[in-house]
Order: sequence, then structure tokens, then C-alpha cells
Amino acid sequence: MKIDSRQTTERIRLREKNEKINETIKNLYARGLPEHTDYENAVNEMKKSVLNAPENLQNEKYKELLNKMFNEDFERENRTIFKIGIPDEFELFTAFDLYENNADVWIKLIDFYFRNKNVNQITPDLIEVLLRCRINMRKVYLFVLKKFNSLQIVGNLNKVGAYKDFVVKYISAFSRLGYVDTHYLYMLEEKKSDWQPLVPNVLDYFHDKLKNLKELSPLKKIQDDIDVFMCFLEKNRSLVAESNELHESGIEVNTRIIDSNYQVDDLVEMCKRKNYSREDVIRLLNEKYEKELFKSVDVVDFWNKWTNEN
Repeated sequence: MKIDSRQTTERIRLREKNEKINETIKNLYARGLPEHTDYENAVNEMKKSVLNAPENLQNEKYKELLNKMFNEDFERENRTIFKIGIPDEFELFTAFDLYENNADVWIKLIDFYFRNKNVNQITPDLIEVLLRCRINMRKVYLFVLKKFNSLQIVGNLNKVGAYKDFVVKYISAFSRLGYVDTHYLYMLEEKKSDWQPLVPNVLDYFHDKLKNLKELSPLKKIQDDIDVFMCFLEKNRSLVAESNELHESGIEVNTRIIDSNYQVDDLVEMCKRKNYSREDVIRLLNEKYEKELFKSVDVVDFWNKWTNEN
């Protein structure tokens, strides 16, 4: 039998690579190092301890989790993600925005937040939370809009900077989810100040676009979804027109727009703190890339930051 030496060498190389990875993993477990960043750990703990619990027990389970997080009572060396003076839901939703892609899990989280915090009004803190929601999934987007549409208006948010970000993000979803083009939003996005008078015009424009799409669509499901979108626009019209004025919460928050840099920096910080070796880091990067948590540019960004610090 003829032996292809190239194939044999490749098989040996692959076997050696797999054995090296296995040994690295064994060593990590033996050393007790965390397999996840602090934000990943928070997501996993929240899903396991709270969201998977019966609904009537979730508030109590969440209190237990907060206590565990603040005391950093983990089997491995992870730390809490919560910060003094920052509402816990801000950091929690940031963590989920970074690491959770499952629509059903997101719906469980959002539903829990509304129940746990007894949310029945539109406030600046609510806007901060909704900015952290992963709304690139239609199921999640519609769930959030229906919640928002049912809330009481107690004041306008015209002096709340996050509100403009909210309007842009949630109307942009009309195009990302395949309904209507949202290029018209540029006039609002580019305004650094005095953007408030533009909001009613933006709402009118997209209301007309959606109305036209609804009339053209033969599917009742699409028509029903568009009704939710149009109700959302009308809710914001009423919100902008409200005479009472709400103000920023006074909390310094720099994570309104979550991007991959936040995730990269989180991982760099963890690897530095735990003194990860080159092999440890390569293994983690492979895991992130395989799970599609990191794009190739994120891997390169991480590698540059980590090597510059070591």
C-alpha cells in the first residue's frame, strides 16, 4: 500500500496540535484559572441562577446572585462586574450585549428586568438599559417595542443625551431588519446639539414610509409588526411633546454604545490580571473566534494590546 507522506505528516501535526490544546486545558483547570472573562461569567451566572429559575423565585435568586457578585464568591478567580454608583442593570445588560446571541434568553432577561424593577414609566435609566439590548433579532426588537409602547409617559427626555442615541438605534432597526431604508436618520445622527426639533420630522417621515409598506404587504403578520413600529413612533411623538421635563440621572456612564473594543479590553484586562501565558491567550482567542464572539480584526486588536503590555 502506497503511503502519502504529506497526509501522514498532516495527521501527525493535527494530532500533536490537538494533544497540545488538551494539555493546555488540563493545566488551566489544574491551576484554577477562570475559563471566562468577568462579563462572560456574569452572563453565565445570571442564566444559570436566575433566568432558568421559576418566575416566582427569580427576584430572590437575583438578590442571591448580587450578593455573590459583590462578595466575588466564585469557584474560580472571576471578579464582579458591578461598580459603585452604577445601577446593576447597566452592567448586566452590557455583559449580555457582549456575549449573548440567543433571542429567547434576551426575552427572558428583558422580561425579568421589567418585573424586577417594576418598570411602568419611561425614564432616563430605562433608556440606558434599552440601549444595551441586542435588537438585531426581530423577535427581541418587537418584544422591547411592545414593552416600551405600554409604558406611562411622565416627562420628555429632550435634555437627555442618551435619548437621541435611543431614537437612532431603534429606528435604524427598521432597515437592519429589512423593512424600510433609514438613511434619512443621518440628519439626526450628525447633530451634536439642538437635535431635539428634528425628532418630530424624523418620526413623521418614517411613519409615512411604514404606512406605505403596510399597504403594499400581503401578509397580516408583517402588517401587525408594522403597527407595533408605528405605535412606537407615536409613543415617541407624545414623549417629545410632553411639557414636563426629565433630566439625566447624574450617573457617569460611558458604555451607551457597546462595541467590540469593550469586549477586547475586558479580555486583555483579565489576561493581565491572571498572568496568562502565550499558550493560554492563544487558546482563548481560538475559542472566541470559533464561537464567533471575536472577528479577525478583534483578534488582531487584542493581540496588539496584549503583546504591548507584556
